[in-house]
Amino acid sequence: MDSVTQRPFLPALSGPTGCGKSELALRLAERLGREVISADSRQIYRGLAVATAAPDAGMLTRVIHHLVGSHEPSDTVSAGDFCRTVRSLLAEGRPCLMAGGSLFYIQAWRSPVDESVGVDEELRLRVRALFEEQGAEAFRETLLQHDPEAAWIDRRDSAKLRRYMEISMGTGRPASEALRELRRDCPARTPLFVIQPELAELTPRLKRRLKQMLSGGMIEEVEALLNAGVDPAGHALSSVGAPEIALHLRGEITRESLEEKIYRRTRQYAKKQLTWIRKLVRQGEAEALPKGPLEGQEAWLLQRFEQEGGRA
Repeated sequence: MDSVTQRPFLPALSGPTGCGKSELALRLAERLGREVISADSRQIYRGLAVATAAPDAGMLTRVIHHLVGSHEPSDTVSAGDFCRTVRSLLAEGRPCLMAGGSLFYIQAWRSPVDESVGVDEELRLRVRALFEEQGAEAFRETLLQHDPEAAWIDRRDSAKLRRYMEISMGTGRPASEALRELRRDCPARTPLFVIQPELAELTPRLKRRLKQMLSGGMIEEVEALLNAGVDPAGHALSSVGAPEIALHLRGEITRESLEEKIYRRTRQYAKKQLTWIRKLVRQGEAEALPKGPLEGQEAWLLQRFEQEGGRA
C-alpha cells in the first residue's frame, strides 16, 4: 500500500442549506457504524439548535455527532480549530464521516495549511481593534487592498475577515497567496460528495422549514442569547436569521417583515453555496450525487464508499 491508501477513510458530504444532508449523513452513519463530524460553523454553538437547523435530540441519540452544540456562543471557532478537532478524533481511532454546509471548514481539512501560518495574540488584538474601529464594510475594503482575492468573503463573516487580515499582516503577503504556498497533505482520504439541487427546487423547502423554525423556538433562542449578554456582532449571532431577529426584538421590523428578510438571506446563502459547489464539481474536486430520492442517493454513496475502499 502507498502512503495515501494507508490514511484513514473520512468521506465528506456537503450541499446547500435545506437540501437534506443531515438526514442522509445520519442514515449513512447508521449503516456503516460511523460517527458524524458536523462541518457547520454555526451548529457548533450551544443555544442555537433551532436557528441553525442542528440535528435534533432523536438524531443525536441514534448516532454520535461531534461539534454540534459543543461550544459556548461567546467562542470564535476557526477552521484551524475545526481541523485540530478532526485530527484528534482520527487519532482516537474513531470511524467517522464529515457532513455540513461549511465548505470553508471542509476545504480547510482537505487542503490543510502548515501551522506556521499562526499569528501571535498581539497581532490578533490589533486586527480586532481595527475591525471594531472601521466596522465590517470598511474593514473588508481594507482587507481587499491587501488581498483582492479575498473578495469572496462575505462582509458578515467577521471571523474570516479578521483571520485573512491577520495572515496578510503577519506574513506581509496577501493571505490567499500565503495560504496556497503553505498547503500540505491531508492526513486522511477525504473525497467530497455534494448534493447539487437547483435553487428553484430548494425554494419551497426553505420557505417551509423557515416557518417551522420561527414557530419552533428560533426567535426565543436568539432572544435568550442576547439577554445573556452574547455579543450580537459575534460569530454565533451572525448566523442567518439572528441579526434580523434582533431587529424584530427591538421593534424595528414586523413579524411578517422578519420572515421575508430571513427567507431572502437564506436563499442568498443557498445560492452562494451552490455557486461554490458547482465550481468544485467543475474542477474535479467534488463529485455530485445523482438526482433522486434519499434512498437512491444513500445506495449510490454506499457503493462509492466501497469503491474507495472505506465502507467498513
